[in-house]
Formats: sequence, structure tokens, C-alpha cells
Amino acid sequence: MTFCARDRRPFCAPGKHSCGALYDLLAPTKEASKKDGWNHLVITARGPKITVAMNDEPIIDADLDRWTEAGKNPNGTKNKFHTALKDFKRDGHIGLQDHGAVVKFRNIKIKLLDCESGK
Repeated sequence: MTFCARDRRPFCAPGKHSCGALYDLLAPTKEASKKDGWNHLVITARGPKITVAMNDEPIIDADLDRWTEAGKNPNGTKNKFHTALKDFKRDGHIGLQDHGAVVKFRNIKIKLLDCESGK
């Protein structure tokens, strides 16, 4: 998922590199980031299903099993990944990355979900 500071970028329609996007894969459905202050994110991953809510606004609802071809999104556009997302591991490390800008995180919480009950 992409994090960015809105004050560094002019407002435009959300794209695959916008705040809240699944990087190079899927644009958020709307611009939900705050210009000032902290953004609140809830990222949920249940098997291939990924949802993202930013500031209580749902912005991503994706099924990674739809990415069946390396380097290609379900809509036919290109992406940077050399492996189809349906073949990515569903467990492992969580990485936080920046591209040279000041980035701050706080109150990060990780909760193991019960896949059977959906809780």
C-alpha cells in the first residue's frame, strides 16, 4: 500500500501510485487522505482478499487471485511485479518503505485474524 504526504503532491484523480493505492496495482476508489495531521489506516488481509480503509473511508477492495499473470494487472495494464500476485506468499514479513521523503508511523498494531469466523 502506498503512503504519501498530500502537501507534497497536487490533488489529482487517484492512481496506482496515490496515497492508499496497492502500489502499481490498484488505485484507491477515492482520495481519503488528510492534508494535515495523521491518517488512520485499517488494512485487512484474509487469504487473497485485501481491503483498505483510510480515515474510515473504504478505498481498496481487492482479490489478489485476480492477478494471474506476471507484470500485468487484471485490466491489462502493466505492473512491476515479476511474479503473478496470485502466487505471492500469504504470510511472512511486513515491510515499511520510503522513497527518500520523511515518513512517520505510530500505533502500528498487527492482529492475527481467525479465518474461519471472519473476525
